[in-house]
Amino acid sequence: MKILMIGTTVQSLLGFRYELLKDLVSAGHEVYALSVDYDYKSKQTLIDIGVVPIDYTISRSGINPFKDFVNFIFLYKLIKKITPDIVFSYFTKPCIWGSLAAYYAGVHKIIAMLEGLGFLFTEQPSGIPQKTKILKRIQILLYRIAFKKINTL
Repeated sequence: MKILMIGTTVQSLLGFRYELLKDLVSAGHEVYALSVDYDYKSKQTLIDIGVVPIDYTISRSGINPFKDFVNFIFLYKLIKKITPDIVFSYFTKPCIWGSLAAYYAGVHKIIAMLEGLGFLFTEQPSGIPQKTKILKRIQILLYRIAFKKINTL
């Protein structure tokens, strides 16, 4: 089975998903891992256990809808090319854009692991600015749209 894992930082990928990646490869799966900040050493660490590391660009806290759309298109094209059986995403933007891209690319098993709602939902000591309120509503809408497309959350 082909499995595509979409995250944000290589630190979280190696720190929290390394054993899972090893187990998936040991079980005979073809595993791909997307991250934004690979260096030679981190790529080699994954290659050594049989995982295919893939670079991509995503702004974890950016609010530019054009950049998010470009990221969605990149993910969609990559998923169509890899044709994974399972897409597993974690963190806010990969869960939203990765899940939607996987759905529209025809992936039948989509898993999202949301480890928190994101910085928009954290308490602000001086109250919540209007911009944050608007962004929070948009993020909730995106969660609703994306999470209707997944199999497991």
